Amino acid sequence: TEREADTEDEVEALGVDATGTQLATGKTFTVDKVTYEVTGRGEVWLTDGSKCSGTYQIPSKVTYKKVKYTVTGIGQCALSYSSVKKLSIPACIKTIHQDAFVSMPSLETITVDDGNTEYVAEDGVLYTRDHLWLYTYPLAKKGDTFVMNNEVRYFAFSSMFSDTKYLKKLVLSQHLYQESPISITNSSIETIEVDKKNKKLVSKDGILYSKDGKTLLLYPNSKKDKIYFVQSSVEKIGNS
Repeated sequence: TEREADTEDEVEALGVDATGTQLATGKTFTVDKVTYEVTGRGEVWLTDGSKCSGTYQIPSKVTYKKVKYTVTGIGQCALSYSSVKKLSIPACIKTIHQDAFVSMPSLETITVDDGNTEYVAEDGVLYTRDHLWLYTYPLAKKGDTFVMNNEVRYFAFSSMFSDTKYLKKLVLSQHLYQESPISITNSSIETIEVDKKNKKLVSKDGILYSKDGKTLLLYPNSKKDKIYFVQSSVEKIGNS
């Protein structure tokens, strides 16, 4: 997908002449209400798409004042607070900031071009291609259960499951070893389960504990219990 150039006034404001000279690294420009930052020769990152909505296909290229740039990255909070529901990521994206998609309350699903070598989407959820990182779980994704890919070791950002609308049961992977993996403030999650082969984490009554039972790590704030008695083995209660 390619977008056309922005206004003459903005070109002059940035000090670019009419010959199609590429902007210097670090300079920004706006095309179709989306802001990009030049990161190298012929390359830009998308840095502000907060005005985007509905179905949004991140462009693979943008043309600004006769110069064509390839979009190779997505910056910090680039789409935060947007109204995007369906997000498509092209093959040319090589880097996505870990916080690129925080606070996207309308996001239902993510797709990634099959040619992308760094990232992949499975059932609308974004991972790194090797599945070691779970990058984004869409807050408005339909369905009440999420079983993450069992290769996941890390979350891109800890508040990934805060403010989910429909998710009730979260199943953590075999290889997730972060002892304070997530925050689920204002989440719809009622129960957390853990793959039985996980060596660091365990679930008891839908609540997350360290494997040795000494630390209560996470109590789902939407859990239906009126009274809950903490396991007698607990010596410490986590901060999440």
